[in-house]
Amino acid sequence: MRERIGSGSFSTINAHLGAWKAQNAAQAVAAIPDIPNKVQAAFAQIWATAARGAQEGFETQREALEVARREMERERASMAEEIERLEKELEEKTALLETAAAQRESEQAARTEADRQVSALTVENARLEERAGAAEKCAGELRTQFEGLQEKLAAAVKQAATPRPARKKSPAPKPKRS
Repeated sequence: MRERIGSGSFSTINAHLGAWKAQNAAQAVAAIPDIPNKVQAAFAQIWATAARGAQEGFETQREALEVARREMERERASMAEEIERLEKELEEKTALLETAAAQRESEQAARTEADRQVSALTVENARLEERAGAAEKCAGELRTQFEGLQEKLAAAVKQAATPRPARKKSPAPKPKRS
């Protein structure tokens, strides 16, 4: 190309190259003939058939999606009801658990109090057994003393019942005269 133009800078060459490309592009576009009416009509018919087929396909898909959406909505409503039922059941079980825990604490407190009372009663019982042992020992000693006193009383009664020999009476003292 430099040979045809001669010597020049790149900017000069680029300007000529741009003009040449524009001229050739216009010629290439002008060389394409218009679409014949029969081809255009056939293409329009094919395009309409394709568009109807696509529209029918979209409509079928839309209906299927609508059915799926309604089914998902029913499932969501069913799941929401199940969640609500489970939450109520959880609340009831939690309340029962809290009641059982409170009852357990109450029973444990009662058991602790009963254990404390058993311990106190055990100590009291040991003290009473000790006192009972001391009372039995004292009663035994008193019984022994009582038996001894009964023997002495019997001996005294026997002695009193036995006649005594009469004592000589000593003459009564005479009063002194002065």
